[in-house]
Amino acid sequence: MTTQILPLNPFGVIRKIFVRVGVLPFFLLAALVVFSLLSPKFLTGQNIVNVMRQSVYLVLVSLGQMLVLISGGFDLSVGTAIALTSVVSATTMVWLAGIFPDAIFLVILLGALAGLLAAACVGLLNGIGVAYFDVSPFIMTLGASSLAGALHCC
Repeated sequence: MTTQILPLNPFGVIRKIFVRVGVLPFFLLAALVVFSLLSPKFLTGQNIVNVMRQSVYLVLVSLGQMLVLISGGFDLSVGTAIALTSVVSATTMVWLAGIFPDAIFLVILLGALAGLLAAACVGLLNGIGVAYFDVSPFIMTLGASSLAGALHCC
């Protein structure tokens, strides 16, 4: 019994890796190469820190959505809840800044609490609909998303 050594085909190896890990790592690598060639500041430490700072908000929301998906749920109202929270916080801060112009810390604290309360209301609405009224999480969060979207546009 002899084993035959086949010549190493580089395209075959790339194809096997492509099938195993998917297309996204290749797109990421291509984007890194292209953007590094187009801008000398792309892969600098300052740019990487800047990207990390700007993506913290998205990472926190993604972690919350991950918990919902792991538990078997589905939440479509996340984006609208974020928009509603931002609008309520900013509106509250602007209103309170006119009342307490010298108490900036109080204005920021109460604005953040108002935004947290708005998000809790959206979550409470979703939770009551799903837990007590047996509405499908997909339908309930879609309705809450529409309702919150109408509220933050006013």
